[in-house]
Amino acid sequence: MAPTKKNGETSAAEQTPAPVVEATTSETATASNGSATAQSGYEVLDDYASDTLTSIKNWVEENPTLAVAAAAGIGFIVGRLIPALFPDPEPPSLAERVEQRARVLRKEASHYADDAGEVLSRKLKTAADALSDAAETAAHKAEAGYERSKDLADVVTDAAKAAVAGAVAKKADSWFARRK
Repeated sequence: MAPTKKNGETSAAEQTPAPVVEATTSETATASNGSATAQSGYEVLDDYASDTLTSIKNWVEENPTLAVAAAAGIGFIVGRLIPALFPDPEPPSLAERVEQRARVLRKEASHYADDAGEVLSRKLKTAADALSDAAETAAHKAEAGYERSKDLADVVTDAAKAAVAGAVAKKADSWFARRK
């Protein structure tokens, strides 16, 4: 076992190697409870941890300015090491950015095309309905116009017949008058 310092002094018992002695069952039971140093003369790991903590506390109390500076230095180093362990990702290349932008534009264009298709479909349906109504109205008016034109044609024909008959009668009258 290596010599240890307690409060800056090395004990004489620690300088000489401890003899190997078999522990009795009561000493073993006591060692498992954590208070084996006082009864068996052997040191436990907890003793080393408390000695280290005590020596650190004593050093900090003796050198507070240096302790604050050391803590700040350690904090600075850790603060610089952590970002170094996780570097920023490399920015995407121009081709990757262009490709990504093209994907975004394609999605937007798809949405706009869908919207435009729906609007165009509604407008075309409205126009088709209006054209159908106009064609139906034109057909009714054409039918009515046809009937009127037939009536007009009959009237014109009757008038033409009457005019021809009147002209023929007048000619015939003048012919008969000359003949007499």
